[in-house]
Amino acid sequence: MYVYLASSSRHCGALTHEGVLLTCGSYSQGALGHGYDDDLKDQLVLRPVKELENMFVLDIGFGGMQSSCVAVPLHQKS
Repeated sequence: MYVYLASSSRHCGALTHEGVLLTCGSYSQGALGHGYDDDLKDQLVLRPVKELENMFVLDIGFGGMQSSCVAVPLHQKS
């Protein structure tokens, strides 16, 4: 279930109640959070941001060609 949606004119993000961020839209300079692979082009389906898989995302923001999030680690190092 999505608890928060954010979008710009080029891409959007959905935040789940489990703290997972999913993104889709125009693949511009890595703004979707899926790296800088030129083969990816536009993403038409929401997909999780892999770099954040060990984080709990608290908030997201999207604007223009930028995106951001506030996240905390799921597990603290001992």
